[in-house]
Amino acid sequence: MKRAQIGILIGLAVVLVLAATILLSLPNLNYLTIPQNGMFPGLPAGSRLLTVKRPYKSINDVSRGDVVVFTRDIGGRTFKYIWRVVGLPGDLVEVANEALTLNGQALKHETVRKEGQYLIVREWNGSVSYEVAYNQTLDRAEPPPIASMKVPPDHLFLLGDNRYMAEDSTFVGPVPFASVVEKKIF
Repeated sequence: MKRAQIGILIGLAVVLVLAATILLSLPNLNYLTIPQNGMFPGLPAGSRLLTVKRPYKSINDVSRGDVVVFTRDIGGRTFKYIWRVVGLPGDLVEVANEALTLNGQALKHETVRKEGQYLIVREWNGSVSYEVAYNQTLDRAEPPPIASMKVPPDHLFLLGDNRYMAEDSTFVGPVPFASVVEKKIF
């Protein structure tokens, strides 16, 4: 065989291996559209994201900062929610207005910009950082509840990045790990 033919065969083999890998992983991937602004600014309404199904073998594989999809039954119907992991089992989480404390340590915030009615800040949770929005012209009848709790075993404390506009763990409490069905990868 000539050198050019060998190169073509190697290239074809690489393409076939990549195609097989993608086809085998397709049943474990999902493409979602965000229906509302609970994860604004990073994932505003209409954003699309790629997730992996059954992302964790155990709760010990979950990391603070992960964006997860979980299910919740309301009135006999199952709904999917997309929120960020803030607290892990055993963590003491306290949320009051723009202050978020984890295990007695206030998470660092740095103002990034103002976008319309939103103050956008960068939040650090350990080695992970992400943008969070605070609506400065809150239209609710009452502010979000103050939450202070120790996350129970096999549960996660999840928050929307649009902190005043997401009915997250500050409203519904910690989320059972068993209800996590997907994790954002892109």
